[in-house]
Amino acid sequence: TSQEPKLADNTYPCYMQLQDELSFTRVGTLNFIENRADGATGTIRVRAQFDNRDNVLTGGLFVRIRIPKQLQPYKAIVIPEQAIITDQTAKSVLVVNADKKAERRPITIGPQKGELRVVLSGLQPGETIILDGIQKVRTNESVELKSGWEAAEATFYERAKAAQPSLSSAPASTDLPAATEAAPASTATTPN
Repeated sequence: TSQEPKLADNTYPCYMQLQDELSFTRVGTLNFIENRADGATGTIRVRAQFDNRDNVLTGGLFVRIRIPKQLQPYKAIVIPEQAIITDQTAKSVLVVNADKKAERRPITIGPQKGELRVVLSGLQPGETIILDGIQKVRTNESVELKSGWEAAEATFYERAKAAQPSLSSAPASTDLPAATEAAPASTATTPN
């Protein structure tokens, strides 16, 4: 069975206008936002709940819904898209473990902004992941971190911080650390 993604304990307002109303007078809350868009239609499923004490809302009504552009940010782990390994069954990354050996770790991914991808599960903040040469690295193989990776880490944190305001379209930055062997998974604040 597939589990529907749900909003956290937070509630987000949305506003409804009936066809014969001049403004968005009804206030409701979003209680579900799908985490992907339908490729054929470009739509995202959402569900909202509205009070209907006056029994005006019935099936088949045409209404307009307004959802604020900015929802509340949440803490998330974000990594460069280039670090994600995709095979037929799953997505994963190569993590450098405490013994400085490569470990393949399955992950669940979330929304993307530019070249950064939210990781919903499978990584912890501060873990080091391999970015370049992932096709050459074998599991349990020793990994050597190149000098200067601390600078790459700082650049990555700057990019993650710049991605905070929204997941809407924005020009992708080109200052992603390109020649580094590894970079840490980052915890950044990312909007829903």
